[in-house]
Amino acid sequence: MVRGWVSWALFVSSYAPLFLLLAVQSWGKEDGRPDFIASGVLLIVGAVGTAAFLQAAKRKESGDYTVVSVKSRDADVAAYAVGYLLPFVTAVDGGWRDQVSLGLFLLLLGLDWTSPV
Repeated sequence: MVRGWVSWALFVSSYAPLFLLLAVQSWGKEDGRPDFIASGVLLIVGAVGTAAFLQAAKRKESGDYTVVSVKSRDADVAAYAVGYLLPFVTAVDGGWRDQVSLGLFLLLLGLDWTSPV
């Protein structure tokens, strides 16, 4: 069983790319300062949570493990991507924020799709 802080850290860190995109979308907007600050704080919390989790995992005792089965998770990646893609389809004005956000989205999707695990 994982500790409560680990579950929350992993939960917030799973949305870190979304917080980055939200921060880019609200950057420099007249009424976007609270959104930018909130997105930035959540992005930092997610990054720190990930780092803390990885540091704790590194201290665990290592061992030999055998992979017994492998399952394709392509459908999960596609479902995950829809949550990010929907805002681009519905609310794009073609400004630089949209272009940067879409570029970051494609980069993150490519990294997720091509990761070996």
